[in-house]
This record gives sequence, structure tokens and C-alpha cells, in this order.
Amino acid sequence: MSNAHALRRAATLRISERRTAPHPARSTPTRPSRRTTHALATCTRLLCAVALALTLYAATGAASAAGDPAKEIAALLQAGKIREAADRAHLWAEADPGNLEALQQCAALSRRVGSYHVAEDALRSLLFFMPNDPEALIKLGEVLIDRGRYAEAREHFEDAIRMDDSLVGAYVGLARLARFESTDEGEILSAAQVAVSVGPQDPSALTSMGAALNACGRFEEAARYLEQVIAGDESYAPALFELGLSRAFLGAREEARGQWRRYVALEPETAQAWLLRNNLVVTEVKPLMDRAWYATYSPDGSRIAYRGRGAGGWGVYVAPADDLTQESRIWSTESNLQALSWSPDGSSLLTRVYEKTEVEQKGKKTQQWVYRILTIPADGKGETKEITQGRWLGEPTWIPATGHIAVRSYIPKHGYAILDIDPDTGDSKQLPGVDARLPYYTPRWSPDGSKWFATRRSAQHPDGSYSYQLLVAPAANLAKAQVIFETPDSVRTPSLSQNGAFVLFTITGGQGSGHYPIWAMPADGSREPCPVYHAAGSYTAPSLSPDGKYMLSSNGQMLVRLTLEGLAGEQ
Repeated sequence: MSNAHALRRAATLRISERRTAPHPARSTPTRPSRRTTHALATCTRLLCAVALALTLYAATGAASAAGDPAKEIAALLQAGKIREAADRAHLWAEADPGNLEALQQCAALSRRVGSYHVAEDALRSLLFFMPNDPEALIKLGEVLIDRGRYAEAREHFEDAIRMDDSLVGAYVGLARLARFESTDEGEILSAAQVAVSVGPQDPSALTSMGAALNACGRFEEAARYLEQVIAGDESYAPALFELGLSRAFLGAREEARGQWRRYVALEPETAQAWLLRNNLVVTEVKPLMDRAWYATYSPDGSRIAYRGRGAGGWGVYVAPADDLTQESRIWSTESNLQALSWSPDGSSLLTRVYEKTEVEQKGKKTQQWVYRILTIPADGKGETKEITQGRWLGEPTWIPATGHIAVRSYIPKHGYAILDIDPDTGDSKQLPGVDARLPYYTPRWSPDGSKWFATRRSAQHPDGSYSYQLLVAPAANLAKAQVIFETPDSVRTPSLSQNGAFVLFTITGGQGSGHYPIWAMPADGSREPCPVYHAAGSYTAPSLSPDGKYMLSSNGQMLVRLTLEGLAGEQ
């Protein structure tokens, strides 16, 4: 048996074994699985969409019949108007819900422009009419990866292989999952080798091998695979993006930008193109320290503050951004120290400490766990000041426009509130426009103070589950908050770019890999999130340097600095 056939057979056997392995018996009733819940919700949305489409068909059908939607879409694509073509395909699919060509066009173009939920719904509709179409399963798996739902994506790829084990796309999808879920070089390369064994001349398989070698730090080998693809088809966009990445990691920055310009010319609306235009492509990963968390740049970018473990418990450290060996411990505690943020003028740091304290209730003294919100002089020379304490306080932050402190709190007989606290006097007031029924997490303001961001848990869904929402509102009127992103998994710690154009955050849970990818999306919600860095190992907030060249992230206790590049400022 050849090595290629052996790799392919081994992969197929692993899939078969995983699908037929017995599940442990459950002794108690459980809620429907997330996959089942999502499927039910999707079916409901589809039925509503079909009903609406049929209701409006009399009004829209004549207009559709007057022209040929397929030809209109082709003309828009020829003119380079990809987003308009995607919108037209979406309207076509809604107006003619049983048209398979409309659904296929809608799915493909919606994915190209980052409308992943539209692409997913179109593909699920397509599978309703064609349940045994492995190609549709593969495309759905790719969209689910785009949305961060890796376990569901794997199931679809494996289902496709069970139907037809010669389809290269399913193995390419599994190779992509390996890059995102695993840190083991053997697993990443093995998955790509299987794809190449199935399609030795297939550009997507060869590109997946180049991407796997990039992920493993073998950039020169990656470039050879990717150049082979481009030699056969110089317009194969995925290979151009990955080749640019290889060149950038090797230090050939101008060559990298040349490949990326070609990529963006071909695919101007994809997630990768958006990342390139915002200088959000990671081109270097540099470990800085193996005992740091909650790292954040000072407002001028000259210093980094972080939490570290040392003698005497947890400490708050400050160091020059370009030399962490010159650190100074400015404060320490034996209690659990959580969250750090700089005051707008860089003179002090804000933190939250979780500790036991003695409280008096009904004439009796008892021990109770509480959160304490503190400010710490950044030079370590002044006194630490307690701002407030309580049992239900969230992570605090600064309000740039006023220099006040904001923190989520729960107030008995009222509900949830975001408090605005004057750090000098301790006086507090509730910010208006907050829904008291729902818990908020980590409020943030844009650097210029004009926009307010927060994450919030939704009201309970009929199946007992919750979703998590990312909100944006004018800072002067929180009642106008809009949901720009919603997911079943917890959205944590939003962080704003200096120009307020985009927001970064992590998502916890649902990955099954111990990773918490860092995602980015436009602050106006105009496109869905796309991943910036898959290997983050903690949910702490990513911190951008003021010039946007670097981002701090954590892999467990390891603090890493990511170099960010792209095509920002170019036409």
C-alpha cells in the first residue's frame, strides 16, 4: 500500500471509529445539545424567511422575472462589485426560496463578503433540498469554521468523507481545523499531508500544506509549496495570502506586501482582506515572559503593566515596553488580583481584587468573599486607594472623557447597573440606559470617549440557554445600544483600536482546544468577526500599542507580543 493511500485510509478509519464509538449512558435528563438547539433555531428562521418570501413574492416576483438574476450577479462580479453581487444573490434566494442556483450563489458570495450567518442559512436550506450532497456539507463546514464553531464543522467534514472519501475539500477542511485547534506540529502537518495525498495536484490541498508549514514556523518550505500553486494559477488567491505570510515571517516585508496587494485585488471583501486593510495580520510571535497575565500598554505606549506571580503572592509590575527585564513591582497581594487598566493620563492603574473580608450582618460578624476595586500609583510611590467593594462587581475600567471609573454592579431590588464613580470623592451614580434585567460585562469606551462598548448576557432562551452580545452605543446615550455580534459562547474583554475603527475580543468555551482565539470586527458591526490569532491561551483582553504595531496576548502564563502588519493606508 502506498504512503498516500495509507494516510487517507488511516484518516477515514479514525473518522469511522469516532462516529461509531459508544457514548456513556446519561443518568439524568439533559438540555438539548447546542447543535440540536442551533438546528431548531435555524429551521425556525428558515421557515419564517420562506413564509415572508412567499408573502412578498407577488410584489417581488414580477421584478425578478423582468431580469435574469444570474446574469445580473455575473455582471456585478465582472464589474468587481462583489458586495452588491452578494446582496443581489441574497435577495434572489429570499424571493425564490426553492431555487438551488440562488441558494448556491447566495452561500458562496455571502461567505466571500463575510456574511457568514447568511451563508450558513443558505447552505442549510440547500441541504434541506439535497441532504446527501457532500459538497454542500463541505461548504457548510468551512462557514462554521469561519464562525468559530469547530466541533460542528468537523462533523460535517467527516459526514462528507463517509459519503465520498475522494473529495479533497473535506480533507482540506480538516487540515484547516488542525491548524486552528492544535499546537502539535505532527497533528497539523499530518492533516495537511492527508489532504495532499488525496489531491496531489489540487491547489487547495497544496495551499493547505503551505499554510500548515507556516503554522509550524517552517516558512521557507511553505513558500516552495505556495509558489508551486501560483506557478500553476497566478490568480489563486488563498496561496497569494499565505505566500505573503511566509515572506513577512522571513523578514521580506515588501515582497509580502506585493503578494497581499495581488490577493486584495482578487478578493477585496474577504476576512483576510479586511485584516490586511486594518494592519491586523500577525507576522511575528515573540515570547516576552512566562509569568504574566492581564498585560496592557500605557496610554503613550512606553510602558507595559501586568500581573505576575512572585514572592508574596500576586504582584502588579510595570516595565519599559522595550525591556521587561527592567520591571518594578509596584504593589502585591496574597489575594486573587484580576484585571488591569491605565488611567487616561498614565499616572495610575485600576484593578479588581477578590478576597475574604469580615462583614457585619444583623449584628453578627462573618467572613464573606467580596470584590475590591483599587487604584495603584503607576510609579509605586503613593498610596493604594480603595474605590468601592461589593459581592457583584465586574471588571472596572476608566471613562476617558471624565477620568471617572466605571464598573458593573448588582443592586438588590433594582437589578444590574453600571456605576460611574468619581475616584477622588468616591461619589457614584448609575449610568442611564442600562437594562437592569441583564448582566453586563467589561464596559469600555473608545479612546476619544465617543463610543461605549460592553458585552452582555441575553435573556434566557426557550430551551434554557443564553447567548452573549457585544454592544455599541454613543457614549452620551447608552439607551441607543445596538447588538453588533451575538454568539452562544461568552464574549470577553472588548478592546478598541486607537482610531475607534475596530474592536478586538476573545471568545471562551465551545472550542474544545484550550484556545481562546482573538477576534476582530468593525466597530460599526458592518461585517462579522474574523480571527486575528488562534493560539491565545487565555481570555484576558488583547492590548494594542497606541501605534497599532503590536498586540499583547497570553498563552497560559506566557506573555507574547504579536507584530501586526498589512496594507493600511494603501489604496
